[in-house]
Amino acid sequence: MDKFIPAECASAEYEEKRSRFISSAAPVFSAEEARLFIASVKKKYSDATHNVPAFVIGEGNSVISGCSDDGEPSGTAGRPALSVLEMSQVTNIAVVVTRYFGGIKLGTGGLVRAYSECVKRVLEVVPKARIIRASLFQVMLPYSFYESFLRLAASENAEICASEFDSDVVLTVKTAASGFKDFAIKTADLTNGTAVIEIIRDDYEDIVRIG
Repeated sequence: MDKFIPAECASAEYEEKRSRFISSAAPVFSAEEARLFIASVKKKYSDATHNVPAFVIGEGNSVISGCSDDGEPSGTAGRPALSVLEMSQVTNIAVVVTRYFGGIKLGTGGLVRAYSECVKRVLEVVPKARIIRASLFQVMLPYSFYESFLRLAASENAEICASEFDSDVVLTVKTAASGFKDFAIKTADLTNGTAVIEIIRDDYEDIVRIG
């Protein structure tokens, strides 16, 4: 199963029997980053009844994870939240579910369902990215091929990182390292061999947003 990471922070809200829940999510790459994010959410919602954290970092045998019920009955909040993260396609993520008690108790089963639902909702809206091996390069080409090159780049999921317009167009482009050679061939065909391609960085780890 492919794993994704959050491209940026996100939040979602949920209400159950007058209790208001706010799910806050962020990309994290270490346990320390997770702790700092959790502390920032607790500070932001310091007047809340509970701030329940859960985080998952890494994949396979190198996974680091953690959670806390933050005062909710044992096993009804942090563990359900973490379970949803562990079963999702997202890693390197920290989530804090903030609860403002509405005066009606949810019961053990109700709490499990509520905290699970809160994490599911924020996972649905958080923009996602993927860590890939990438190639960064410059393409210099005549103006007459500029628009058609942009269409080629879009069709090949190549990212235009920078553009310069002088006697020719000079574009800084990023694509998956595995697809660089094929992209270079298509560029040469498109421009009748007039494009000049120069590698800036080859086969390095980078983050590519997917949604």
